[in-house]
Amino acid sequence: MLRRRYTDRMNDSHASIRWTRSGSLSFSWSEHETVEKLALHSGLRERILTLSQRFGNGREHFQSMRLSWRKGLFFFGPSGSGKTAASRAIARSLNWSHWTLPAHEVLNAHLFETALAEAVSKSARVIILEDVDRMIRTMETEDFFILLDHAMERADGVLWIATSKHPELTPKTQLVRPGRFDESWRFDVPAPLLRKEILMNDFMVPFFSTLSQDEDQLLGELVEETHGLTFAHFEELRQIAAQLKLSDRLPEFWIEARSYIQDQIISGDRWGGMSDKTTEVRERVQAVDARVLEAALDMTDVFRRLMDKVIGDAAEKARTDQLEQGNN
Repeated sequence: MLRRRYTDRMNDSHASIRWTRSGSLSFSWSEHETVEKLALHSGLRERILTLSQRFGNGREHFQSMRLSWRKGLFFFGPSGSGKTAASRAIARSLNWSHWTLPAHEVLNAHLFETALAEAVSKSARVIILEDVDRMIRTMETEDFFILLDHAMERADGVLWIATSKHPELTPKTQLVRPGRFDESWRFDVPAPLLRKEILMNDFMVPFFSTLSQDEDQLLGELVEETHGLTFAHFEELRQIAAQLKLSDRLPEFWIEARSYIQDQIISGDRWGGMSDKTTEVRERVQAVDARVLEAALDMTDVFRRLMDKVIGDAAEKARTDQLEQGNN
């Protein structure tokens, strides 16, 4: 997928754009980023289509109430549960551009205001506040909502989506309210029936000829074994299948697939990086005064030396006792 700098001269009605501190980047759409091709529960797909149709035709209704034509949605759920895919599908359904404001690029209130100003400079946009709980923590909560309200009130023809993997860290009573984010949508890992549907349609049917055991038995086992996997994991399984097709190794698919599933269940972290707990500890450390951290490290060093001495003395006493017993 090619990436290029975004300029005002470019028609962004079919673009997926990501804001950065050094300039916005535009990405071309994938043909698979549509509601029909989303690996989501059918009820959620219908909800996306209904929302897109009603909101897309609702400009006159908002204007009749002397309001800007806008709506806000709060998407929350674990990584890989389909939040970003759903937001892109909404943009495709509306035939609008998809603007993402990533939390890691918004380091303070000034950058947040700058990003918002660029995002709302045109209409017909779906604007995503990615990992909104992290974004809020980079500034005073009051400043965040003042800047957000200022941008929302002046943005006509905009659908706002805030996403979070940690809704418990998000000030929901302030975020989810009329005029900001009107609805909360929960995203979760696929339930057994949906896992069965995905496994059957995407894997059992195309790879039936490579099966080495009964289809129904394997399907039942895989539904159980994939408990806890996300939609992103199933996307990665499709990548495995494509690579095996490319190298003419399709008979190995089921062995590779089950090995991958077991690895993912054991690791529990599809990103392969720090856990959320580690990130939380790092953020807490960064917020502590350096003098306090230095004192804590000094105490840790003292404790370590003390423990080394205690362990060393105990080992020396054990050796002495052993020698004395040998001499006797």
